[in-house]
Amino acid sequence: MGRLGCHTGTDRLPYTVCRETLESLRRYAGAASSDLQWPAVFVYPFWLETWWRHFQGRAEMLLLSVRQGEKVIGIAPFMVEDSKVSLIGSPEVCDYLDCIIVPGAADTFARALLDHLFSSGIHALDLRCLRADAALLAGIKAVAPELKLELSCVQEAVSMELELPSTWEQYLAGLNRKQRHEVRRKLRRLGEASTYRYYEIEDYKAWAEFLPVFMRMFKQNPEKAQFLSMQEGLFFREAVSDAAHAGLARFGVLEVDGSTAAAVLYFDHHDVVYLYNSAYDPARAGLSTGLLCKVLSIKEAIANKKSRYDFLKGGEVYKQRLGGHAVPIYQCRITMQ
Repeated sequence: MGRLGCHTGTDRLPYTVCRETLESLRRYAGAASSDLQWPAVFVYPFWLETWWRHFQGRAEMLLLSVRQGEKVIGIAPFMVEDSKVSLIGSPEVCDYLDCIIVPGAADTFARALLDHLFSSGIHALDLRCLRADAALLAGIKAVAPELKLELSCVQEAVSMELELPSTWEQYLAGLNRKQRHEVRRKLRRLGEASTYRYYEIEDYKAWAEFLPVFMRMFKQNPEKAQFLSMQEGLFFREAVSDAAHAGLARFGVLEVDGSTAAAVLYFDHHDVVYLYNSAYDPARAGLSTGLLCKVLSIKEAIANKKSRYDFLKGGEVYKQRLGGHAVPIYQCRITMQ
């Protein structure tokens, strides 16, 4: 199959499904003229490749594109094991997964993709880490009756996100009275007890130089230190470095009296800030530097006219207190009736 071989659909479903490679996905991702919508950092070729290197197990990579004429309308970053298809990635290190689809083409893409998969002997799809607004899920829901598919979804996790207003004062006004008071009080106390500044690191060379500082603070949290000692920790270091090299990863740094007190590691993608991880110096914990670094990163995102601040997966209380609202994450299974 694919550029490695293609399969053409029927008159009823005029499409071409082609087998792709990571190299061809890199070309699509780098094509300025492409209409493909890359929905999250977790589906870019560099992320898929790093995940595959660490976690592939017995699965076979199955990268498929759907074409109308010569135009690619969608890409499915799949893997297959025991005749079951899933999206490349895992909940432990990938908050959201989806296919890469031209806006408005989700139904056509899903119809062609599913028709091809089931006619090729695939018995089921097991899809993890899907937001309710995932393009693939929307397409599957639209064509399920026509293709006689059974779709079953269960919530497997929750994410938290915040629609950003135009100004910092509007953000504060949107918090409940107690939390608005707490944010102002903590910032005032930090200013009275120290000289502080918040700044962001975007340049890759400066980012790479700061990474060891971040990792030292990260390791001072026992739970995070354990994470780094596992396979996921090795993946984490490689994947975020790749994201920074691609211009998608940033550091937000809170400096107190000339020393680094806390930092956030986030992705800047499609006008949205994604908070991927954070760390702080325990010696400064009495000044709430870990929390305030996040607060100041929200303030910076507002100043930079970002549309949304995504705290990513996990329902931690601080996310709610800072204005986040819950977004359910689903696991969906698709089979032929």
